[in-house]
Amino acid sequence: MKLLRAFAIMPCLLAVFLFHVVDQADAETKALPERVTEWIDSRAAERLAEEKSPGISLAIVVDGELVYQKGYGVNTIGDDAPPPEETSYQVASVTKSFVGTLAAKMTADGRVDLDVPITEYAPDVVFHASAQSAPITLRLLLSHQSGLGNISEWDYTLPEGLPDGFDVWVPEPRSTEDLLSGITVTPNVFPVGERYQYSGTGSALAAYVLAEAGGYESFDAALNTELLQPLGMTDTFFRT
Repeated sequence: MKLLRAFAIMPCLLAVFLFHVVDQADAETKALPERVTEWIDSRAAERLAEEKSPGISLAIVVDGELVYQKGYGVNTIGDDAPPPEETSYQVASVTKSFVGTLAAKMTADGRVDLDVPITEYAPDVVFHASAQSAPITLRLLLSHQSGLGNISEWDYTLPEGLPDGFDVWVPEPRSTEDLLSGITVTPNVFPVGERYQYSGTGSALAAYVLAEAGGYESFDAALNTELLQPLGMTDTFFRT
């Protein structure tokens, strides 16, 4: 959803500015200059209005030390309290960073080869005839050069019980079976490896292939074992 997507983008917008001012933080306390915190507060208010977002949570770390943490907007409709520290947000396509990191780790460990056909790791993947002009590899999936159509081009059914007017930003496959069956019947938008085009489908498939290559039951299990648990990210989880 667009509202949730904005939460993931907000820290990136601030990082560009803070890169130039963080060295001016107090050497002992790492406190940010008042002019910086005032700018952050002002920009957060602008983003809330621009994106029609209910809330934003922000934390800034300098040299491993938390120097700023604040919630803006509201956490619950009808309650003026800002989002508390433990608020969880959907990171949406930032998930691709986790998929890429897992791929890099497994490549470094010698468990996957980015340039072999993914069917060597997941033989149950069957592509549409238009996607069989060349082997699709993890490298092509991760660099968005596979030519696979995006998830939003698939037919889908909204879940029951959504509020009136609720808009799903990116329709998603509801299961691994939906993903694999969708790939089989979805034509490629261009020949394999010809060029770049953003593909959520390709990233979802890469996640599935990595889990298969690692012998995991799901990408959720692979992510927890390989990355989240070792890094102590106990409040991060994958929504299947």
